[in-house]
Amino acid sequence: MKRLLKYISWVLILVCIFSLVGCGNRFTRSPSKSDINIMRNARGENAVVSSAKSEASQVGIEIMKKGGNIIDAAVATAFALSVTEPDASGIGGGGFMLIRFAQTGEEIFLDFREMASENATDDMYQLDEDGRVINDEQTIGGKAVAVPGEVVGLLMALDKYGTMSRGDVMKPAIDLAENGFLVTNNFAKIIRDEIDKVSRFDETKKYI
Repeated sequence: MKRLLKYISWVLILVCIFSLVGCGNRFTRSPSKSDINIMRNARGENAVVSSAKSEASQVGIEIMKKGGNIIDAAVATAFALSVTEPDASGIGGGGFMLIRFAQTGEEIFLDFREMASENATDDMYQLDEDGRVINDEQTIGGKAVAVPGEVVGLLMALDKYGTMSRGDVMKPAIDLAENGFLVTNNFAKIIRDEIDKVSRFDETKKYI
């Protein structure tokens, strides 16, 4: 384990991953006391996994305990976040990753952000007289959807720099999706805030 950790020392950035649904304005009101999350310190002798959700962070820890390296842990954590934080880290978006190799000092940056579709144009959105996009089409509806890059980016990192199989690093996320996890008050509010957007379309409102 220590040998693997020395080879690939840390992953700095695995953020800015956006899902297909829930990319609109989330902060429409002042925060209340119920929104406050209690944080705790995390310490480790060999490695630390940090993410927006404790369930996802624990996935990364367990991957390393099974012999995986830092990349295995980062990819598994990201897939777990797609389940536990779909409003900000869903597989319908993309991200980027910075890797530094401890032995050589080499740094590698992977860019797998979501991209506009081939048919997208700079005038695809109609503006009102105030210069605002009509019907919020830049965040709601088919025109707001980009071509996802997260899955291909994570798997590329895993195949090139990881040591475990795709099935092994994806299994914890699948288990979370099938067995469930704790839904916080904040997550529940985010879901409720998106209901009106989902209700605008016949194909999505039937799932409400």
